[in-house]
Amino acid sequence: MRQEGHRRIHREPAQIFTFSFGPHFCLGANLARLEARIALETILPRIPEWSVDEEQSELTGGIDTRGWARLPVDIP
Repeated sequence: MRQEGHRRIHREPAQIFTFSFGPHFCLGANLARLEARIALETILPRIPEWSVDEEQSELTGGIDTRGWARLPVDIP
């Protein structure tokens, strides 16, 4: 039972949905994607030689997101 002013620090962690889905989809998700796209389109042309370390790359394992959990880039 929860008491006012007390927090359970030993509770089981809840599953987190980054941008969620359905009616609870994050309103800022499209803005976040646009900002990331603009940042990459601005930065990458300034670094003409770069490559992705495919052996160290790792896709996310969640059902709620698609993308990379880890995507290391090599810049000579």
